[in-house]
Amino acid sequence: MKNKIIIGMFFVALFTVAFGIAEFVSLKKQPIPVAVLPPQPIATTTQPTPMPQAPIAMTPPASPSTCNTSAGQTSTSTWKTFADPKWEITFQYPPNWDLEQGNTAGGELYLAISRAENLFDVVVNPSRSFLDEDGTYTSCNRVVAGKNIGVTIDPYRHSSSTFRYVTSINRLVFDMRGPLSSTEIMNAILNSIVLVKN
Repeated sequence: MKNKIIIGMFFVALFTVAFGIAEFVSLKKQPIPVAVLPPQPIATTTQPTPMPQAPIAMTPPASPSTCNTSAGQTSTSTWKTFADPKWEITFQYPPNWDLEQGNTAGGELYLAISRAENLFDVVVNPSRSFLDEDGTYTSCNRVVAGKNIGVTIDPYRHSSSTFRYVTSINRLVFDMRGPLSSTEIMNAILNSIVLVKN
């Protein structure tokens, strides 16, 4: 009887081990479940819609005053004086300007005083008319060398930073140009002109 019990227990143990091995093998053959997460929405940043900007107002270039004949606070006390027997005039000019005299290609006598962008140019009895080069001018009357003359501003040539004056006294034609900031210097030169001969 005792042997039967032992044999019975042996078979139960053997069956339990065999069942455990079979269960282990079957579990190894099954794929391991992988948790699949639902797709997450991608965060997007919304760019603000640019607001339409008002058009920038375009300001036309500043023009020199039509009849600006003032020398302002320009002091001529240290200026040089130009005087030459070949010329009918004398006048003053800034001491740091360069002086040049000569003859044009057409044989006309010329005098040029310049500094950087500034030019004060005088031509005797020119064969061409400076006043007809561009055809459009603004003029204002003023007294230069005791004579009532029209100083013309050439609007075709000047821009926001430059001006050009063209005028004449007797046989002399004056061509003056430079930055707007030097308008008063040019006016001081004009105001200093004295006719030596009439």
